[in-house]
Amino acid sequence: MSAHPIVSSRNTKVAAHFAARRPLPSTVTAPPISPRAESSASVLAKNLVVARVVAGMTQQDLAQRAGVSRATIAQIETGCGDPRLSTVTDLAKALEISPVLLLLGSLEVQALSAIHEGAIPSPVEIGPEKLERMRDFVQSGMLKDRLRAAKLGAAVVRGISGAPSSAVVTAAVCSPIIPGEGTRLGATLGQLMSQYAQNS
Repeated sequence: MSAHPIVSSRNTKVAAHFAARRPLPSTVTAPPISPRAESSASVLAKNLVVARVVAGMTQQDLAQRAGVSRATIAQIETGCGDPRLSTVTDLAKALEISPVLLLLGSLEVQALSAIHEGAIPSPVEIGPEKLERMRDFVQSGMLKDRLRAAKLGAAVVRGISGAPSSAVVTAAVCSPIIPGEGTRLGATLGQLMSQYAQNS
């Protein structure tokens, strides 16, 4: 049984086309791919999920404490909501964290981390195995793994005697952004915010 003449003729033409292709000259280079900035809705969604889960709250718990509907929480956490600033502030207050924390993206954490490095000694010690696990979780790109990285960072800070809950949550939010250094930055930032809140 022979192949259909149109199919075999087409396959021959396709094979000839690819065989005749020549490599691009070395002077032709692809334009650099610039990293795409995360949208503010995406940053808020990721940070809110992490903060809520690490604080041990359900969407319903957070909604009741913040005075918003559970549907509002769900919309924000999926990146579909466009909340008012007052809503973000109410959510942060219910979580006992600064509203700024919910809006920290990778660029902000990297900048703060550069300032933090060496400026303030951090009591956070992260073992190489935990740091590697955090990095692996973040590399997967999956939300459940981002939460796992956040929980690892939170657990490290929870183990520090006298660490306020705000330091634990702040470290959890920053850990999946920059595993290790983000954890240390988050712990320090949460500790400082807690101290300033008590003094004011």
